[in-house]
Amino acid sequence: MPAVQTDRGETKYRPDQVAVIRQLRDDPLGKLFHRKQISQAQFAAGREIQSLHERAGIGNIGGVDPSVETVDGGPTVPTGITDRHRRAVAELIKINRTLGREGQAVVEMFLLKRHTAAQIALTLFDGQSSRDIDYIGKRLRQSLSDVAAVLGLETRRRQC
Repeated sequence: MPAVQTDRGETKYRPDQVAVIRQLRDDPLGKLFHRKQISQAQFAAGREIQSLHERAGIGNIGGVDPSVETVDGGPTVPTGITDRHRRAVAELIKINRTLGREGQAVVEMFLLKRHTAAQIALTLFDGQSSRDIDYIGKRLRQSLSDVAAVLGLETRRRQC
């Protein structure tokens, strides 16, 4: 129960409220939303991209060591592509067409690889000037708005 300080210096407890602490260290999208640098629709669009990548299984299949004897109950190699996987890939293709090559690169580096704007600027432009970093931030917000519009999370497109 969170404590509330009154005018007279007394401490009262409010049982109808719950204090929540959220860890943002490894969540760059959460940081932007917490600092009110992106809208609810942009945040939801970013989470949907992360979810689609997870459902599509992109980058999740590891190598199989043929020298190791297989054991019952051990890890198995996926046997095929499911409908869920197929739908996620189709949705990602539609989103990536909307974003274009640069937008896709910025969004994937930020959301999936968890790079900062400075790291993305260094990778894409070989520079870390404040102008490059500002551009990456604007490009990311615009890309998230575009994705939100494609997914029907936002009714109008925003200009950053």
